[in-house]
Amino acid sequence: MTRWLRQPKYRLRQGGVDYPYEEVRVLNPSRGINLLVADILANDKEATAGTKNIEYAEGGVATKRPGYTAQGTGLTNPGGGLGRYTSESSNYPIASDGGVLKKFQSNVWSTLPNTAVLDSTASISFTALFQKTYAWDGVNGGVVFDGTTVTRPGTMPRAKFSVTYKGYHVAAGVEGQPFRVYFAKSSEPSRFTDSVVPTGDDIGLNDATNVPGATVFAGAAGPRAIDINKNDGQKVTGLGFFQDVLIVFKEESIYQLYFNDTNGFVVERISSSYGAVCHGAIASVENDCYFLTDKGVYVLGNEPNYYASIRTNELSSRIRTLLQSITNWDKCRAIYHDDRYWLTAPINSDDVNQLIVYDRRFYAWAVWDNIYATDLMAFKDKDNDGKKHFYFLDDRTPDMQEFIWGSYSDNGEPISQVFVTRAFEGKKIDREKYWYALRPIFRRTTGDVNVTYTTENGSEGKPVRLTTNIPGGLGVDQIGAVLFGASQPDTYTLADLGISGGDSSSSSSTDSATSVYDVGVGLDARTLKVEFRNENLNEYFTLLGWVLLYQTKDHERFDGDFTFW
Repeated sequence: MTRWLRQPKYRLRQGGVDYPYEEVRVLNPSRGINLLVADILANDKEATAGTKNIEYAEGGVATKRPGYTAQGTGLTNPGGGLGRYTSESSNYPIASDGGVLKKFQSNVWSTLPNTAVLDSTASISFTALFQKTYAWDGVNGGVVFDGTTVTRPGTMPRAKFSVTYKGYHVAAGVEGQPFRVYFAKSSEPSRFTDSVVPTGDDIGLNDATNVPGATVFAGAAGPRAIDINKNDGQKVTGLGFFQDVLIVFKEESIYQLYFNDTNGFVVERISSSYGAVCHGAIASVENDCYFLTDKGVYVLGNEPNYYASIRTNELSSRIRTLLQSITNWDKCRAIYHDDRYWLTAPINSDDVNQLIVYDRRFYAWAVWDNIYATDLMAFKDKDNDGKKHFYFLDDRTPDMQEFIWGSYSDNGEPISQVFVTRAFEGKKIDREKYWYALRPIFRRTTGDVNVTYTTENGSEGKPVRLTTNIPGGLGVDQIGAVLFGASQPDTYTLADLGISGGDSSSSSSTDSATSVYDVGVGLDARTLKVEFRNENLNEYFTLLGWVLLYQTKDHERFDGDFTFW
């Protein structure tokens, strides 16, 4: 009978020649989550199902996401919408508190003077113009805050959202006129109606049939409106921008709109395959426009060699299965901030429960849980500290939360940080292997990191707890058994592992904080997947990479249950 002997440097076949170790070496696991393929088909630098609460730093390495802290007092209901007011003299966040608009100043929410309120159950959309902020609930005509009072002028439709484009305030999403886009001139941005009787094919704006929600029809011609492919059965779901054109999203199609030399409308179709599921998940990203469809997140871009044509590309193919678990598209919200597209979504839930993050620096997706954000806002506080704050309204509590980088708790709750590797097979998927050791490489880490293994037969092996801020850990002895305290941080240096730049001559001031552990695995399996987990309060780890040592066994080592003659 052939027998394998465990040795510290070699695995010897009885009576045979020395057989050296092979290795899997992964540095900078920066390519994000891949849920599209089987774990064994993912890239070495990708993470797989179960990975959560990771963000990418230091060139793409995985570290724990920031925590958040409640800010201010004075809200009595979970937020219904988050916007801002801006003028020469002041700027501050605005939120809907059960339909009543409030402003956030000096860490206190206070009610704005008002003669009109919004629907208390609706999701509110805000549009900030200079010295005016508009709020829409899709139920009543829109309201405007002019820096003094919240009013409903009666000249605004019951739109769900609006944007500004080339001197116009543009509104859409109107129940009763689902195909229509309304334009109010910048000189009168609150007036979408007039008293002019239409002629020919012109759209009249002089009655409540053509402008549902409006009650005042006065003034000369000035406002305008256009129906986008009227009666095609697809309502307008969102407005966005790509370069110099207005993008009109419908349920299953996309159009670009601009003005010709005579200031007439020009409308051209971009796609008939899909549209945007909601306005709230559309975001201008640098020179691009990101939007959410029922297939995933897409981006608008120019057709190569045809720069007057716009094409669409999917960004989210690697997490498509996750996005297809969204149960209520209307609750999704997205913004672009700090080189990332942030998307809130209700995943297999009636309520928003996850934040899905696309990092443009590394083309990587991440999933953050325990975040119930009904709306997001990046706000630069010009009046106080001059810093940019990243806020969100919490669907569970009457609070506005702020992400705090360097803090690792969610209002005192621990954050569960998990990184799950692909299933490594050593490029020999059919061969059984003896997995000898794991050498994870950490930096700027505190607290415990729990390491577990999964083979093709499920979870196996003895879990390992690395106490990364105390000398000592878990190592292996000469027969592959797990020993406590046998390994020391930096017992293996980066140079020992063949990694350049790990000595004192490196320009990085953090190299001295790099630790390498030697962790015994001792498993016989065809594939091995490793999970790194940290879920204690105010603890985190930064994973730079890892090395897996293994030996491939003979071809004859094969499970007889899968052998056929």
